Amino acid sequence: MLATVTPLFEISTVLMLLCLVTLLAFATRKWLVPYPTILVVVGALLALVPGLPDIQLTPDVVFLIFLPPLLYSAAWQTNFQEFYHHIRPIAFLAFGLVVATTIVVGSVCKWMVPEMSWPVAFALGAIISPPDAVAAMAVTNKLRVPKRIIVILEGESLLNDASGLVAYRVALAVAAGEVFSWSGTLMSFLWVASGGLLLGAVVGWLAIRVHERLDEPVVETVFTLLTPYAAYIAAEAFHLSGVMACVCSGLLVRAFGAELFSAATRLHASAVWESVVFVLTGLTFIFIGLGLRGVLVSIADESLLVQSLSLSGAVLGVTILVRMACVLPLAWMPAFILQGRREWEPLPWRFLLLIGWTGMRGVVSLAAVLALPADFPHRNLIFVTVIGVIFGTLIIQGISLPFVVRWLRLPKEGRPAPDQEVDARLLLLAEANLFLNARRESGGAESEIDYLQNHFQTQADAWLSRLAFNTADGLIENQSRRCQATYLHVLRKQRKRLHQLAKDSIVDERVVQKIERELDMEETRLTSVTGSAHE
Repeated sequence: MLATVTPLFEISTVLMLLCLVTLLAFATRKWLVPYPTILVVVGALLALVPGLPDIQLTPDVVFLIFLPPLLYSAAWQTNFQEFYHHIRPIAFLAFGLVVATTIVVGSVCKWMVPEMSWPVAFALGAIISPPDAVAAMAVTNKLRVPKRIIVILEGESLLNDASGLVAYRVALAVAAGEVFSWSGTLMSFLWVASGGLLLGAVVGWLAIRVHERLDEPVVETVFTLLTPYAAYIAAEAFHLSGVMACVCSGLLVRAFGAELFSAATRLHASAVWESVVFVLTGLTFIFIGLGLRGVLVSIADESLLVQSLSLSGAVLGVTILVRMACVLPLAWMPAFILQGRREWEPLPWRFLLLIGWTGMRGVVSLAAVLALPADFPHRNLIFVTVIGVIFGTLIIQGISLPFVVRWLRLPKEGRPAPDQEVDARLLLLAEANLFLNARRESGGAESEIDYLQNHFQTQADAWLSRLAFNTADGLIENQSRRCQATYLHVLRKQRKRLHQLAKDSIVDERVVQKIERELDMEETRLTSVTGSAHE
């Protein structure tokens, strides 16, 4: 971070900002407005406070410190089967829309500022082309929207940073005097993206091999925090997409997470990751708000102010309109491409409107504009314009989203999460009963099996009556070690069945995480008494 104050004072300021982020999270926990919007507004107000140290995010801090764990966490929460099922609309938004936004916004900038060269104009378009991944996650977590919208928005946010940064690098290279060619650009993109995916798969595979040999929750949790940085740094060292590497490694490790991690490790890692993501997300958006001070410094005269405001307003409007227009083909494009090879249910127009309106810009755009060379043509104008678009999308779209969702009256898809949860729990209890019957047929102790079946039947009766799920009755601990070991096997069978329900898209990922956490807590509680997770 850059500052004109002593490092100690700078660190103190960051800690005070973190305290503010925590208080805001508590005070606004029931608000429907996305959390990033609130933080940006508060950060902008703080930027106007005289005497506050000028602490800003630098590109290296964003790309190297903030982005990898946030992307890895987002990939970890993604259901790969759902992601793959919607890969065509996701790819269209993540790649096609980024290119369209870059071209259209660049053309508008060239028209409004004739002295701006085409490469510089396209660089501006590329900077604001990718919607923000963190903001997308905040929107889907805060608002109750249909599952397909969540999958498409979160999937798009995982991939669009890579395409936007490639377009940005190409525009900078052309602006620096390199010869542009469509074939060269396409080959460069394919190399950067596919190479990043391949390297991310290698890092993910290596991480899996390491986790298989670890059995210490603290050590494994630290290793999960290091994995996204390893993927990102390795990819960037070979001039590949660090974003794609982080996403691919996260998806791969997540796919094997059920068998890879112990219950104690999952509980410990989940708590640590929630805290890390909260801190990074909060600081990211409050620093975006603080970027308003840089805007005020960049506007040195009235003529630049008028030009910057007019260009920011025009680019903001065009950015929103391009996204709204580009989501319309999602209603027919997948069916046209598939040509009957795979069933596809067209997206309703209400879904398309919400997807089109949810295109907030954020941390990647900020880091990209800060990374522009000091002597880059029209740098101050570009900086002010990009900050204006970030503020405009986060504030206008962020504040209006709850009202848009309410106005659209989105049709409900699938079953409500509480019903999914009850069904999933009953299926897991049935899985436990099947396992115990198999154990009985193989000569298991009748008394222990009868006890465990009664134990699970009590839970099933409770859930059939929609009563609270509670296994912390302390009775299992009073049984024999053999009974406890059988119970551990049952819990593992239930966990395996739970992840199969997720793969079959019977229950949502958030329901899976909630139930798995309870299974992990039950297993951890029992193993703390028996002293071992193994029979």
